[in-house]
Amino acid sequence: MTMKTAIQLGVLEIMLPKNNKETPIILDRMLRLLASYSFLTCNLATNIKDGSAQRLYGLASVSRYFFPNEDGVSLAPTLLIIQDKVNMDSWYYLKNALLEGSVPHTKAQSGMDAFAAAAKDARMNNLFNQSMHNHTGIIMKEILEIYKGFEGPNQLVDVAVVEHVSGHMFIEVPNGQALFMKWILSDWDDEECLKILKNCCVQCNTGI
Repeated sequence: MTMKTAIQLGVLEIMLPKNNKETPIILDRMLRLLASYSFLTCNLATNIKDGSAQRLYGLASVSRYFFPNEDGVSLAPTLLIIQDKVNMDSWYYLKNALLEGSVPHTKAQSGMDAFAAAAKDARMNNLFNQSMHNHTGIIMKEILEIYKGFEGPNQLVDVAVVEHVSGHMFIEVPNGQALFMKWILSDWDDEECLKILKNCCVQCNTGI
């Protein structure tokens, strides 16, 4: 059973010999950097063999958000999509945003906005959906534990993401007793935001 546990935890893969002899040193430097930002803990201990100091790393409180919780979700996909090359390329067009008024991401992706780019890239689309699913699972759990405003309504409409009732936020928002929008208005310009909000207003006047 000990061997089974080692396999399930991936211990053997972690211990797999690497071709690069500098791997332990490089990894230690990476862990030290993470510890400097309190993402990991770091304590010094004395090596009983030669008396030298060695660093012992551990998980900090914030680390728990980056591996699956009891609901199987984490912020890892969100961090991965933020740091993905597709998004990081946008930083190289920051100057264009200042001089031309263009959107860096659109400039970097040959005229495609973030949604169009994700629609053409299966990997990015999957990562984006994972990020939204995981982030929502974590945030909504915190909100429901603190905010009591959702205890009354029996129907909650997730604007732009409706799993069981089809809808198009630019045309019509489905009926419900409460509306919920997460990371929606920040994605659109003023004119499109007004369309969304007006549709929400119509729903509020007729559906509640």
